[in-house]
Amino acid sequence: LCEIVADLCIAESKLFHSAHATSSSAPSAGGIAGLLDGTSPDRESVLSAVAAHLNDLPVRYALGVDSPSEVLLHMRLMTSARADPARAAVHIANVDDGDSHVAAGTIRPGSTLRLVTICCADCIGLLEFISKLLGTGGARVLDADVMLTSDSIALDRFVVEMKGRLRLDKLQQ
Repeated sequence: LCEIVADLCIAESKLFHSAHATSSSAPSAGGIAGLLDGTSPDRESVLSAVAAHLNDLPVRYALGVDSPSEVLLHMRLMTSARADPARAAVHIANVDDGDSHVAAGTIRPGSTLRLVTICCADCIGLLEFISKLLGTGGARVLDADVMLTSDSIALDRFVVEMKGRLRLDKLQQ
């Protein structure tokens, strides 16, 4: 998994650089930071960053992650959450009806499924707060996967059945 995520990270970085070529050449920050600051990461530092990310989470994370690109997304969200512990990093994606996140027949007609990934500093009552927030406006939380790193950063993934809009603006409080 480390090798695949590292290759994906480097390939994405090369695509980014070819699309946003600039006249200045900044030195590489390496690792995932190289992608975040616009410089080109080297393979060894990317492998090291991916391994550190995987080692910082429970073993079930590597077994349950859907794709290498999802690992890269989680690394970015966690980097963002660590940079500003007072804010949450959020990503929302559509979930296909045939996806294995929920049992067949549990989805109400006319609703859509979203995978909501939230990464932030952990605190007492965080899971309850997020679950209540996601449940507003007629939405239902169908599945949750909650993990905590050694430095108390929460990586929470929720499958939410929606009939309207998600109100995540209160999450920043």
